[in-house]
Amino acid sequence: MNKVLGALFILLVLQASAHATDKIRIGFPDLAAPFLSFPLAQKKGFFHEEGLQAEFVRINPTVALAALVKGELDYYTVIPPLVGAAIQRSSGEGRCLLRT
Repeated sequence: MNKVLGALFILLVLQASAHATDKIRIGFPDLAAPFLSFPLAQKKGFFHEEGLQAEFVRINPTVALAALVKGELDYYTVIPPLVGAAIQRSSGEGRCLLRT
């Protein structure tokens, strides 16, 4: 459940990178239950309703961040533990912004 919420958070926060194009590439690590909501959403037409053509790419987590930086992926559905820890540490006043 936390992974799904985290993925939705990423999609909302990084939405600005999709403003110039209608086609987006979303990376996911495996075909496990937490990631099945994305292909289901595409099948139900939710991406199309928002004017997006989503392409889903199964990608190794160790390569995913590099692909994001290079622009080969627009979004990745999992936040690595180190990034989550950095966000928690920098949130100030002990507030937790995101759980991984």
